[in-house]
Amino acid sequence: MGLHLRRLLPETARPDPGHAVLAELLARHRAKLLIGALTIMGGTASTYVNIFFMPTYLIRMVGLPPQTAFLTGCVAGATMLAVASAGRASFGSPGPAPSLRRLDRAGERPSPPAGCGLP
Repeated sequence: MGLHLRRLLPETARPDPGHAVLAELLARHRAKLLIGALTIMGGTASTYVNIFFMPTYLIRMVGLPPQTAFLTGCVAGATMLAVASAGRASFGSPGPAPSLRRLDRAGERPSPPAGCGLP
């Protein structure tokens, strides 16, 4: 299938071997890369705090029983789910993303993009 699609596509220009792709990426998209890296680090840190640090702190310092302390991770997960759902409902239409709506129709096959040479 991949070879068939490749034969249908027009030939593309080959990149210059002396061209520094990484340097161009950093020059043009430095802010977006930094924001993406900080977003991933923030999510990782908050997950670590909710799953590992907070239950240990609640057991040792506050004196809660382990069952109650480990519920904090469950409550945090439920809260994130609720906030994400509320954000999706308030900022966009409910349901799947527009690109996935085509796949939800029963019995229908999604049509390929126009101009790709497929029937």
